[in-house]
Amino acid sequence: MGVVAVALVAPLRRVLAGADVQPLLIAVQSYRVIAGGVFLVLLGLDDLPALFAVPAGAGDVLVGLAAPFVARWLLAGRVGPALTWNLLGLLDLVLAVSLGVATAPGPTHLLLVTPSTLALSIPPLVVVPTYLVPLSVLLHLASLRYLLAARPPTSLASQPAESGPAVLGHGDAARAGRRSMP
Repeated sequence: MGVVAVALVAPLRRVLAGADVQPLLIAVQSYRVIAGGVFLVLLGLDDLPALFAVPAGAGDVLVGLAAPFVARWLLAGRVGPALTWNLLGLLDLVLAVSLGVATAPGPTHLLLVTPSTLALSIPPLVVVPTYLVPLSVLLHLASLRYLLAARPPTSLASQPAESGPAVLGHGDAARAGRRSMP
């Protein structure tokens, strides 16, 4: 729904595409430290399976801790760390959702673990999969859209031509000589 809103609502799309907003889109994801920390605490209380809580919790904590640093680097013009951070953040969410679904009771219960991720379907934790995960995905996608559009295109045509003679490999010289002979 959020992606559709961004795609269809021009003022929202313009706000999210602004250069000055990009560090904020990253820094706001510091909240993931709390979500990841909650997963790890619930693991300690034996309310979430380790198979889910360790990668999802640790991933969220690391992404959240890195967010302010990545935002600062982006302010300094370093786009590469922001691209990498966004991709790792999305990968963490994909992994967490996949493990959450696979360890949840029901028809998708592919991994039999005790306890299951049932706690994430009960308030207040239900806010994580129903609101925070989609919000995080939307923030990552909005940031990536801007970062990829802002990068200058690289092509062979824009690179300087190599000077000097071409170096031919062992078999290349013979083939080149044959082609040039009538």
